[in-house]
Order: sequence, then C-alpha cells, then structure tokens
Amino acid sequence: MNSNLNNTNEHSYLCLVAIYAIHVVVFHLYSPSHLPIDTNSHPARLQPMARWRARSTLGETRRNFTGSVLHESELPLADRDSDANETLQGRIPPPRVIGRVQATVGQFPHQVSLRRSKTGVHFCGGSIIDEEWIVTAAHCMYSNGKLIAASTIKVYAGDLLLNKPSSRSQTRAVRRVVVHQDFDVNTLRNDIALLKLRSKLTLDDEAVAAKALRNETVADGTPCQVSGWGVTKYKNTALSNELLYIDIPVVDRTLCRELMANFSDIPQVMICAGYIEGGFDSCQGDSGGGMICDDMLTGVVSWGKECGLANFPGIYTNVYVFSDWIVETIATSASSPTSAKGWSPAAWGVFLGCLVFLFTYTDRERVESEPPS
Repeated sequence: MNSNLNNTNEHSYLCLVAIYAIHVVVFHLYSPSHLPIDTNSHPARLQPMARWRARSTLGETRRNFTGSVLHESELPLADRDSDANETLQGRIPPPRVIGRVQATVGQFPHQVSLRRSKTGVHFCGGSIIDEEWIVTAAHCMYSNGKLIAASTIKVYAGDLLLNKPSSRSQTRAVRRVVVHQDFDVNTLRNDIALLKLRSKLTLDDEAVAAKALRNETVADGTPCQVSGWGVTKYKNTALSNELLYIDIPVVDRTLCRELMANFSDIPQVMICAGYIEGGFDSCQGDSGGGMICDDMLTGVVSWGKECGLANFPGIYTNVYVFSDWIVETIATSASSPTSAKGWSPAAWGVFLGCLVFLFTYTDRERVESEPPS
C-alpha cells in the first residue's frame, strides 16, 4: 500500500513538472511571434513627427502632412476610452479628403472603418483584400507612442454612414495585428499593417468586397480615387458622417521629391498623389484607407502636410512594393498555431495542463481503490 501511494505521489509530482514544462514551451516558443500584435523591432515609444502628420485620429503616429486621405491614427484614440468628443477634441491632425464627394452604395465596397471596441469611435480606415484580412496603415496601430491591442479594434464593413449601420453592415473583431517589421515611426517608411479578423466577412461583391492588390508599378498621372470618413477641413475635429471620396492623379516622383525636399526623399515605398494647386486631399481620419487606381489597391493613406495645400501632394504607402510581404504574411498565418483551430497558445497550454491533471487524478483514484497487497 505504501509503495502504491509513493508511486502516486511521484506520479503527481512528475505531472506537475509536465504542466510547468508545457507552460514554458507554449509561452516561450510561441509568444512572442504569435501574440495578437507582432511588435517585431518597433520602438516602445514613438518619436515626434516634426510638423508633418499622419492622417489618423490616434495621434503621435503620423506626420502633419495633407496629401493623403484622412488618417485616423493621428488622433490618440487608441489610448483614450472616453466619448468621441473628448477623444477627438484637439487631437485630430489635418483632414485629408478635401474637396470630396459623397460615395454611393457599392462604389467602395472594400472600404472599412476601424473603431475602438469600447467607444465605437472611428480612428482609421482600411481595405478588404480577403474575407479575413484588412490592409491599413502601420501608424494607425499606435496611440500615444504605443501599439494598441487587437482586442481594442473593431472592423465595420458595408457602411456608408458612421452613425447608422446599413442592412448589409458587418462587424468583426480583430484576432491579430501585423505591423510591417521595417516600419519607421520617424519617417513613416513602410507604413503598412495587416489585420486578421476573428471571423470571416461575407463578401457579396456589392456592399462588402475584396480589392485586388496592385501587381505592377503605377504610372505618373494615373487617375485614382481615395475614400474615407476623415475631416473635411484642416484642424477640424469633426469627422465626416458620410463616406466621401476624391479623384486625384499620381504625381511624378521627381517633382514630388522637389516639393517635399525639406521633409522626405519620397522613397519607392511611397507614392505621391494630388493636384499641385491643392484643394483635393485626404485628411485626418482617412489614414489606412485605400487609394484605388485601375481598380486595384495601389496606395494606403499615410501622411501629408496639413490637408489640400498647394505644392504639397498627399503621401501614400506603395502597395505594389509590399505585395509579396502581404501574400507571405497571410500564407504564414494560415499555418500558425493560432489559426489551426482558432486557439491561442495560452488556450492550448491550459487545455493540455488540464488533461495531464485529469490523468493524474484518475490514476490516483485507481491506486487508492486497489486492495492492499
């Protein structure tokens, strides 16, 4: 009898060690690469962006430039769980969609609104590229210099109005945020991120549809469209309730570099778009939204100088440059531990630990029920 009890105690001890080992393996090997947010080598704190702003409403994440559609990540919404007025007041960078027109049903079915889970406040735009993937701007994922958690973001698709869901409106939680590993918060280079949804969108090719990624370099002068709910005037704190859009051409890179010489060298990862005379531009709250050229997702609203200023076109992330990264990220995610059954590493650790405990308890009951030898 004593021998059996000693064996049981030894077995229980070994099982506790096994549970601890499972915990270490699951969390040490899979966290950090498969946590809800992939931080990679991003700094924990953002640096000041001088006089240029990104076009989100989260603040401290994008430059104060006006050449792109509204960038919501410029306003510090991510770290503010107060109501919309308190969140946006004095925190919205210059508007990006200046001189815009109201969109109609089915015109921009790829467009989504990124909102705070607790408050429902819109802070950035995004584009559907797959039933469970959204492309947006990397700076939209920062608030007050810190990455925001996937659990704090909700994606709204199929709507034209911010305050009134349509009959085809779809809302999804975000499972994972992937910020490009080379995103530079000081220069806004590589300003692109992917959001993986917790459940797939129902695509209908009218109100909610995916947009194909650009598969070739866009030519200078190509006509494009940018949509968003961003502010319509620089320094305005009120977002547009209606989805608006503008028609703008791609600006020659050499000319853009001359115009932006004091602020950026406009590398290949960026595209300039707008009119030299100004008047048509994206603005704060438009960040992360798509620039569509030749019916392909060609750019992502990134940053600019105020909004709609002459000689300062909007700056967009060049999607074509990142097409391989996007495809590889999606493919890698499909085989990751978090996507196989929808369970996170933490959930698997708890599940396996419970199994070990159950087997240990069952074995103990068996030993105690055996007659003494």
